[in-house]
Amino acid sequence: MNLGKEIEKETYEWVEKLVSSSDLDISDEDFKKLEDDYFRLKKNDWFSEIEIEDDGPYKNWDKEKCNIFWKLIRKYCMPRGKNFGAFIFKRYVFPSFDGVTFFSFEEKKEFNYKVDFSYSHFLGGISIHNKLFKSDVLINNCEFYSISYFRNTKFIGELTLKECNFNGGLEFEENVFSNNKTVLFRNVQFENFVSFNKSEFLNEMAFKGCVFQNGFQLLNSIISKKMFFIDVEFKGRNLFINLRESPLLIFHNCYKRINENLVTDIIYSEVKKLKQRYRNENYKNISTATAEAFVDFCSKFNYTEEQKYPHFFKKPYKDRVEILKKVFLKEHRIRNIDIHFQGISLNNSIFRRMNMSNATFYDTFLYNTIFENCTWGLSKSGSRIKLFEENRIIEVNRRFSQLEEQYRQLKKNFENSKDWELSSKAYYSEMEMRFLRHKKEYRLFSVKSNITYFLFSIYKFFSGYLQSYERPFFFLLLSTLIIFPFFYAWTNTLSEILLNLSKVKPFQMSIDATIPFYSFEYNSNWFLYRAQSLISIILISFFILALRKKFK
Repeated sequence: MNLGKEIEKETYEWVEKLVSSSDLDISDEDFKKLEDDYFRLKKNDWFSEIEIEDDGPYKNWDKEKCNIFWKLIRKYCMPRGKNFGAFIFKRYVFPSFDGVTFFSFEEKKEFNYKVDFSYSHFLGGISIHNKLFKSDVLINNCEFYSISYFRNTKFIGELTLKECNFNGGLEFEENVFSNNKTVLFRNVQFENFVSFNKSEFLNEMAFKGCVFQNGFQLLNSIISKKMFFIDVEFKGRNLFINLRESPLLIFHNCYKRINENLVTDIIYSEVKKLKQRYRNENYKNISTATAEAFVDFCSKFNYTEEQKYPHFFKKPYKDRVEILKKVFLKEHRIRNIDIHFQGISLNNSIFRRMNMSNATFYDTFLYNTIFENCTWGLSKSGSRIKLFEENRIIEVNRRFSQLEEQYRQLKKNFENSKDWELSSKAYYSEMEMRFLRHKKEYRLFSVKSNITYFLFSIYKFFSGYLQSYERPFFFLLLSTLIIFPFFYAWTNTLSEILLNLSKVKPFQMSIDATIPFYSFEYNSNWFLYRAQSLISIILISFFILALRKKFK
């Protein structure tokens, strides 16, 4: 943490005199000196770090120095802010926020004018409790070195955080965000958890280009208007639970970045081959054994694009590696982020260019959710959608009804958007959960249970829940051309059976029985004939309905 010069001894002596002085104002020259020589210089010697088991490092602050700092803020900065119509704390290095900070006990905890913390450092994080911000709050290009809190605070103006880095966690709890101003987080790096709990968002809120390294939580809150997540990198477990007012959540191009160490290994092994490929006239025929995605990416650097990258191969080897690493990481992202929704309505919410393979939906409404260019987790055969929570539900062998409802909602959603392929896959999953539910509830001596399980087994095995027209067609051909002709030709010896088959009559009988309600004259095989007709009717129905779904 390099924050410039240390505070000089003479400055400490001077500020102690300022604190004890009865003068409530100082000249502009002295205030500038106070800012440059005290507020904006590093304070690493104000605390000692203690390692606490299971909790990591803890900062033990010099309370006397912190108290002097905040007394000077209250004595000189706050009155000047009221006089000038803006509270400017640019490039300040803040110590711990414990105790009395911007306002004394008897004062109203209200910032009536704009507050600007841009380019500041918060060594102990920021802790704002029971405050009212009546105008805009700017927190841009700031560094936070410990956990930060905003609690029981109301923001009437716009709250903006840009280009910040939170090394500790960030918690917003029981806050209210204005109904006429937006909240914007842009290009903010969160190294630890981020939590919004019991808060009210009365206007639009946006996260753009942010990175959540250790998860994001939005809990028990009211979202009255849209909340955007654009080009956001999610890592860890991300929770959206018990959100009221039918939140309009819009996810666009969110992702999880691939492992940088892996990319470095790939680049070091491939960059030499890349140079050879560039110079080789037959570069298209050169195959490389590692990192297929990287090789595809490297193919951009060929003769036809020499003007686009004119100096690439003139750069030193390490510079080329860094260039490739930077661009490769940007263009190749893992989009199956771990995201969890529970107890909320996502109607009218939008997900764009998202991989939903690791998304979980518990007690969530999805009927009118918009999914644009999203990728879904599929079963091994690719015949149906498979939500992330399915494995756990199958493992514990319960809550099939809830998952069945989630698939039903997805099916209706895809039908409304005319996406018939995904609708079919969701329907297959819905039926599979219903089949597993009936299988769990199966009772050997229950007539109803046996009939239900039997019908579902036929429906699944012979038609794939009407999602496969190939399966009933195959069984129709199998029964018509092999199984039933063999029964019609049945006699005592194999040679006689083969002889009967050679006379073609068993095949004729089988084909006649396959056509529903066809008149026949084979009284000796009446029962078998009727059985085949019934089976054929079922298989033909399965085939026609599946064909209709396929080309709907």
